[in-house]
Amino acid sequence: MRRARSRGSVLALCLVTMLLVFSLAGSMLAVAAARCGAIARESHRAQALALAESAVAIAQVGLAGGEPAAPIAGSLSTGRYSASVTRTGDGRVVVKAVGEPPALVGGPATVTIEATLVRQGGRWRISAWREVEP
Repeated sequence: MRRARSRGSVLALCLVTMLLVFSLAGSMLAVAAARCGAIARESHRAQALALAESAVAIAQVGLAGGEPAAPIAGSLSTGRYSASVTRTGDGRVVVKAVGEPPALVGGPATVTIEATLVRQGGRWRISAWREVEP
């Protein structure tokens, strides 16, 4: 009789141990999935920022070549960019640029930046730069 009780308690102990191991594995999987998602979103956002900065650089090149302040739009293998160029009364130029990589499952990661350009030494240089809420 004593042996039957012992066998039953070992079975119960094994079941509880397996439950704890599976619970721990499940929580570790959930944490890993959340971290992967966060890394993907941050990478996507960095890609959008690089696209917006590309639009500002294209505006600088256009201004250096004497092109009129026209809207800029284009695409690269990593996504699309666009920019509007506005001349201010004090000789400065404000470029509002948007970068948009291909959409993720969680939605697009669009980044908008605003750069103020001033002419120094025959070149257009960025004097102020900030990220703008869309």
